[in-house]
Amino acid sequence: MSAARISNILGEHEGYQAIFHDMTQIKEAQNDIRIAEKMAFTGRLAQLIAHEIRNPLSNIDLAVDQMRNIEELEKEDREVYFDIVKRNSTRINDLISQILDSSKPATLNVEVCRVKDLIAQVIDLTRDRSKLLKVDLQTEIQDESAEIQVDKEKLTVALVNIMTNAMEAMEATAKPKLVIAVLLTADRVIFSIEDNGKGMSPEQQKMIFEPFFTGRRGGKGLGMTLTHNVILAHHGTIDLESAEGKGTTFFISVPRRAAQS
Repeated sequence: MSAARISNILGEHEGYQAIFHDMTQIKEAQNDIRIAEKMAFTGRLAQLIAHEIRNPLSNIDLAVDQMRNIEELEKEDREVYFDIVKRNSTRINDLISQILDSSKPATLNVEVCRVKDLIAQVIDLTRDRSKLLKVDLQTEIQDESAEIQVDKEKLTVALVNIMTNAMEAMEATAKPKLVIAVLLTADRVIFSIEDNGKGMSPEQQKMIFEPFFTGRRGGKGLGMTLTHNVILAHHGTIDLESAEGKGTTFFISVPRRAAQS
């Protein structure tokens, strides 16, 4: 509804004019969109669970069948089948934990750490993959001795997730290059992670932080959701710039000092 005051030619108030807008169709359309989005999300969740759980369950079934069909098993063979069951049941449990973690805010264990040590840990965890993919991995740190208050372990995982995605995006790049840079302001620390990979479409950019969305082969679509949760828990922001065929840059900004609760 919108309203306007009505005056005569002398400027004297004579009343009000009200215009009512029927929003029924708009609200119904918005509701239809929300329902469609929920159905799409549910569909992705169902596909993920079906794919990720069916495979290890199949392995467990095969191992159990082998143990049932062979009357006398050597101890060594029995241990092999037990290991298959244990390994695959652990895989299912890990997936369930990841799904639960992606649906709730991250809890932080804040500590004081040097930027240099944080980045060194990130590089150490991505070094093997970068060597295998022949990625030119570079770091640019404004002040290596600077100290920040963050959850070092969770922030490390968040940065590693982004870098892992970046390396996957450069598999077809002739000379893959990945640069992680750190800029410090008076009250914030800003990380940028830049690759020269295949880049992302506008649609991919919109969905990158949605649970179960993935552009990686064999990916579960949970890593970037967990990353997003960690950054938000730090009262930070995460943005990206990307162009198809040119690469992607992520910008992560978090306070240098933990917010007082």
